[in-house]
Amino acid sequence: MDLQEQRQQIIASVFSRRNDEGYVSHLKIWEDAGADGGGRKPRFILLSQSSTGTGYMHKSKRNTNGTFSVGKTWRVAELRGLQVTNSFNITLSRTYRWDTESGDEQAQFLQALSRPGPVANSVSRDSQQSRDFRQVPDYPAKSRNASPAPSARSARSRPPPTRTETAQPQENGVPHRRDQNVRISYFDPSNQASLDRLLTNNTDSRIDIDGEEESARATLTNVEEMIEGYEWASDDVIGRKSTRGAIDLIEARLLDELTALEKAVSDDILFIQSQNRGLQVQTQNQRALLGEIQNLLRTVHVDQDALITLTQGSLEKTQSIQQLEEAAAELYKALQAGRDTDMAATMERLQEYRTHNSQFCKRMFDFLSIMFTAQAYFSSMSELHQTQITSLLAAYLDLVKTDEEDQDSGFGGGTAPGSKGGAGMRRAGTLIRSPLDGRGNRDKDKTVSGDQRASEVFDRVLDQIQTSIYREGEFIIDFLQINDAGLTFADYMGLDNYFRRQATRSAGLSQTTMKLIRGAMDLIFGFLPAEIKVWLDNAIEKDKLEVIGMLGTVERAIENAEQRNSPFFLNLLDKQHTRLKAMFDRYIAEQLKVIEQTKLTSKKRRGVAHFIKYFPSYVIRVENQLAGAEGREVRSLVDAAYEKIVKGMFEALRQMAKLEGEGEDKGQLNYHVILLENMYYFLSEMSKMEMGSTNVFCQSAQVIFDENLSAYIRIVFRRPFAKLTDFFDAVERLGPDSTNLSSTSTYNKSALRKVLKEYNAKDVRKNIEGLYKRVEKHFADSADGNDAVFNHVWQACEDELLSLTDKIIRLISQYYGDSGVALEFSKSDIESAFKKTRSGS
Repeated sequence: MDLQEQRQQIIASVFSRRNDEGYVSHLKIWEDAGADGGGRKPRFILLSQSSTGTGYMHKSKRNTNGTFSVGKTWRVAELRGLQVTNSFNITLSRTYRWDTESGDEQAQFLQALSRPGPVANSVSRDSQQSRDFRQVPDYPAKSRNASPAPSARSARSRPPPTRTETAQPQENGVPHRRDQNVRISYFDPSNQASLDRLLTNNTDSRIDIDGEEESARATLTNVEEMIEGYEWASDDVIGRKSTRGAIDLIEARLLDELTALEKAVSDDILFIQSQNRGLQVQTQNQRALLGEIQNLLRTVHVDQDALITLTQGSLEKTQSIQQLEEAAAELYKALQAGRDTDMAATMERLQEYRTHNSQFCKRMFDFLSIMFTAQAYFSSMSELHQTQITSLLAAYLDLVKTDEEDQDSGFGGGTAPGSKGGAGMRRAGTLIRSPLDGRGNRDKDKTVSGDQRASEVFDRVLDQIQTSIYREGEFIIDFLQINDAGLTFADYMGLDNYFRRQATRSAGLSQTTMKLIRGAMDLIFGFLPAEIKVWLDNAIEKDKLEVIGMLGTVERAIENAEQRNSPFFLNLLDKQHTRLKAMFDRYIAEQLKVIEQTKLTSKKRRGVAHFIKYFPSYVIRVENQLAGAEGREVRSLVDAAYEKIVKGMFEALRQMAKLEGEGEDKGQLNYHVILLENMYYFLSEMSKMEMGSTNVFCQSAQVIFDENLSAYIRIVFRRPFAKLTDFFDAVERLGPDSTNLSSTSTYNKSALRKVLKEYNAKDVRKNIEGLYKRVEKHFADSADGNDAVFNHVWQACEDELLSLTDKIIRLISQYYGDSGVALEFSKSDIESAFKKTRSGS
């Protein structure tokens, strides 16, 4: 946008609302928005003149819609100075520095600004010209003789000008500014002469008052120019319209200036006083810092004799060891005091002390290495523990009883017993022979069997072993001073609290220390994992089911090891726990395989399967090993194993039942009979235990039993009551449409009489007797000799026949009520017949 368009928009936006002001000129500037303002921002300076001749300057910004809005306004009479460089400074109530885009526009604006002069002064334009309020020359305009600084504080940083610089005219057209920090008046002969002349003339009689008034105003103008160069100058008093005399005006002006000077001097005095207080605080801080540095240097100091003692003192004699401890304490204090400082004054000295510390530590390490090698603590303790623990394991293995029942039975029933040749204790390659091995050749081939479960014996074994492991671990921890007491060298030497705190900060279990502890425990008990593994294999070989109890024992020991914070023992137990879980999984897989083989090889197709009989006793043996195991992993492992075994048994039963029977009806009957016998036995035995983990299996067995019982009764009822059941089943199906019954010869009243005639009371008793013999053949003659399932099935048959009778009576009454036909037997006849069969009469 060109200058003319900007001018039109400014007039339309701003001066159309200001009727008493007229546009003179404008200039686009850039001003610094400060650190938080986002950089430089564009603004427009508008110059205007009112109808009374008063000049104004407005700072404006351009809005997004192209209009201009005024933000700040100054009177031109407030103009104190101009300084023109690439940007220009303008001094009003304070100094502003503005950048412009065009030098020509800047020059035009400044010419327009400097032409009008302050209209508020009572001096005419002619007198203003006589005062040489001159126009801007061709070179950049400079400020007046002395333009005020933006603030007193910023002006203090500038060097004061000489008197020559202030009073003499500028040479070679180069503008020079008088330092605004000069606070004392300087003697100007011309101004002083004018002032004296004014004072003298006013004391004479008032002759030619009009001529003198013009001269007085010129003199006042010179005084104004003389005074206004000071930054403490007050407002324009002489320029105000007043009827007072020239002397009164000068006196008022001088009093105002002196008051401003006094205020400025007071501010400077306060500033100097605050600076003085700051210097005093700084001096005190420097003295305190110097004292601290000297104290630190005294602290970070080790006597030369102490360093010699650390280097040459004996490590064996008691008196020399005490001297070494004192010397080490001095070195320790120096290193701890300089731990958190990076001062150059102490770095060189601390580096020297660190060297002495490393040398002393190496000396101690070499000495202790020789001493420990000579004493061979770890080797001796390892051999001692190995001898004792090996003997302990051998003795405890003899206490484990062998489960002959498990070898001869199990889920497979007729499985071959396991080998007993490996029941004796197998050694894991130990170095020292156990004293228990000297029993002689008479016990060489004898299998020793105790009277305690393997899991109970293993619990006692771990209790004995963990005591030795914990004691050795505690000894090593105390030896290395890494126990819970947190005893440091500073505590041992009784140093000040400062050094104790510093030592505590640096104390702790590093990775190197933990590795050292694990290495020491491996040296002492390195033989133990192999010995435990062999003992577990031998104990489980005596009773494989005891692997469950051993899992529970290991899990309890793991919890104890975690509480005692014994990483070595915890690692040993974790490995054995993993092995035992794998052995348990293999054991369950073997049992499932045995059950699978049973359904293929068993020749017994009647009665209760062996694995169904064995399962309750198996559960009891397992649960006896899980006392207090709730919430542990072994509990979930056993529950999952129960589910796998029960699922495998039920599936094997179904497969066995399908293989039985030649004809269709006979095959179905035998299928239901096998499932009924096995499910009834399973329910009767498992319900006695009242265990939450097996309740779900009882529910599944009950569903299977009920389904097969209903199917069995339907099949056995077909022979004696087939016509009766078929007829009334069809009547019930066709009953809603009564026309079907009357129109069909098969289900009309005549057909009903014919069917009912075949089932009188005598025939029903005869049919019940035949049914009894058939059911008795299926259940009562089983090899197991258990009549409970037969009695349950026979009672279900009675209930089913009574229910059928009620159904027939209801259908006859509903669909054949007007036929006069009724059953020739009653429910009492049925109950009497069933009772007779039970009594055997």
